[in-house]
Amino acid sequence: MKRSIIPAVAAFLLLGAAADAQPSTANDGGKASPPATTSPDGQAGTPVKPLTVSGQQPNYRRYIDRRSYSLTADLHATNGSIGDALRNIPSVDVNPQGEISLRGDASVTIMVDGQPSALFRGRSRAAALEQIPADQYERVEVITNPSAAFKPDGTGGIINLISKKSRHQKPTATISVSANSGGWRKAALSGTFASGGLSVTANGGYSRYTSRTDQQTTETLVDPGSGASAAVTSASQARTKSFYAHGGASADDDLDSNTRVSASVDYGAFAAQHTLFGSYRSSATSGVLAQDYNNDQDTYEAGSNIAASASYRRQLGGDDHEIDLDLQYSDDAFRSDDRQRFDYQLPVQPNLFQNILSDTGRGVADLKAEYHKPLPGQAKLLVGYEFEYDQNFLDNDVLLGTDGANAATSPTLSNRFGADQSVHDLYATYERPFGRFDVMPGLRLEAVILDLDQITTGERDSTSYLEAYPTLHTSYRLNSAMQLTASYSRRVDRPDLSQFNPFRVYNNPLSFSQGNPRLKPAITDSYEAAFEYGEKSVYYLATLYYRNTQGLVSPVTENLGDGELLGTYDNIGHSRNAGAELVANGPITKTLSYSFTTDAFWNELTDPDAPNGPPRSGAVFTFEPKLKWDVTPNDFVQLNVYASTRAPTAQGYTSGYVYSDIGYRHRFGHRLSLVAQWLDPTNGLRFTTVTDTPTLQQRSASHYLGNFLSLGLTYDLGGTPKPAPKEMDFGGGGSPAH
Repeated sequence: MKRSIIPAVAAFLLLGAAADAQPSTANDGGKASPPATTSPDGQAGTPVKPLTVSGQQPNYRRYIDRRSYSLTADLHATNGSIGDALRNIPSVDVNPQGEISLRGDASVTIMVDGQPSALFRGRSRAAALEQIPADQYERVEVITNPSAAFKPDGTGGIINLISKKSRHQKPTATISVSANSGGWRKAALSGTFASGGLSVTANGGYSRYTSRTDQQTTETLVDPGSGASAAVTSASQARTKSFYAHGGASADDDLDSNTRVSASVDYGAFAAQHTLFGSYRSSATSGVLAQDYNNDQDTYEAGSNIAASASYRRQLGGDDHEIDLDLQYSDDAFRSDDRQRFDYQLPVQPNLFQNILSDTGRGVADLKAEYHKPLPGQAKLLVGYEFEYDQNFLDNDVLLGTDGANAATSPTLSNRFGADQSVHDLYATYERPFGRFDVMPGLRLEAVILDLDQITTGERDSTSYLEAYPTLHTSYRLNSAMQLTASYSRRVDRPDLSQFNPFRVYNNPLSFSQGNPRLKPAITDSYEAAFEYGEKSVYYLATLYYRNTQGLVSPVTENLGDGELLGTYDNIGHSRNAGAELVANGPITKTLSYSFTTDAFWNELTDPDAPNGPPRSGAVFTFEPKLKWDVTPNDFVQLNVYASTRAPTAQGYTSGYVYSDIGYRHRFGHRLSLVAQWLDPTNGLRFTTVTDTPTLQQRSASHYLGNFLSLGLTYDLGGTPKPAPKEMDFGGGGSPAH
């Protein structure tokens, strides 16, 4: 680690010294002026002549490499979580488990103000999405084809959340509370303060969340040794109680007219208790497939993440000529205590009690230095260096016995594993307009060093590789209301470091999992072309896209015989995805408006059981209509629907589902508002997952019990509160250099 970080620190210090040594040549007439304008994510020089759509609907802006949506007019952003608000953003889906995807791709990077966020990473990501209030954020940037200025991680793309920043000299504060009939409870407090060049924002919150899931699975198992088969049914009822607390603060200070320093700290902690009652029944009455038992399970989880960052920005002279230095560190910790009891009828044997204790930790340090320079012909150059050091560990202990009193550690099933990863990046982008035509090519070179240490068995492994990630973004303005865009981006999907662990991990007597130390990252080539029309309150977007992924890390289920199943991973996957996305927004009457997004795409996936045979493929359709009605100046109604058809997987398919909600907001003056929402009124969150292989036919049906009524209150405690804006404010929110 020391050898890897030395060049990064040296570059950081040298660039900082060069920035301070460079005199400013800005002619400001002695008046203070802010640092150079940057893009909404804090990356200077990225957007060129963005398309702005004015009017009440939609609150939208298009840059050459991203789309930006305001959250100010969304009812979910008033009372719901950021996950609720993201469900209403085109191209984005957040399923009931809190798993996020872009156009069906779950490999998504979530940033806050242009920096990777520890709150939205790892095991706590779903909890954070479902429980952090959306009103902390001003808008959302969707970047489906990121430029070389961004890390290439995430084949689906990037979602960048832009935080709210103070624009008042008086302190402001807002408190909100909400609850629903399903047992959810939320409370949040946020505040801002600004004085001269200093702006401070702080927030915190607590939530309690409950969920219920019923699942039934049918399987046909074949014993490879004897050829015997058996029909298996299993059923479970799961109940979850979870708690999440978070807090954070950020500050920006303009030291002079050309210099800004920023700092932030965020903390999140969660705990959960999962209770499950289940059964397993096999049609076989003798032999290795004869299994008949009841089981109950109690799982306790707890985790925390903390992140701190600091940045320095110096304008060197004139607009878009500056240097940016960023340093970030985050630490994640997670502990799981899983206790299961098996009451056997078949085979005749003592009952089993198992206790699996798992501790994982991850520390990430990220150092970045960028230089932005304007060039002749209104061109802009960005060059940068970024270094990331990622350190991970896993401790897994398995205790077995007939009950909790005599359970003892099994040394053959317990293991320790560590993995360290160093990533060095050099990158550059160049932008230039040619009349109505804008072009932005980019290139990112990345060197990766990965060290693996299976401590229990003494196995060690190391690998390194160099990869190039070219990008290209173009736009052509047909007129003031219409433009065409086209882009190409190469992306990477790295395996989770735990997926490299070669130790065969015990889950239960019939289920094991095992990593693969020879895994390689999957590389995706992504192409897009779009037409946009925006005038007054009407906006239309039509996008064609194609993605080709090589070396996809695919989960593989293997039948070990004796009823035992092994889950592992391999780079046998190859996927192709082609589709069309349509977005339409506009008014119906003076008080009623609509938005509609539909996505039709085709997926082709390699079958892991027959990697040289025909791939599995299928079409997927998603529909997201939304209606907004300003009944009176103080009363607002919003209806949302999300529907998806079934989607192919590498070994089968998952069924579609329909989700809807309707909400009502009433304002009691400018300070107090009441929000009522009916969540999932049709109770339509039902899923079926089908696996179809030569040795395993499995069908699992899950029902997430919904149909809840939610009530929430929001009160502005101080300052000069403003009504929710009808138009999107593109100035400065969350951008460190505004």
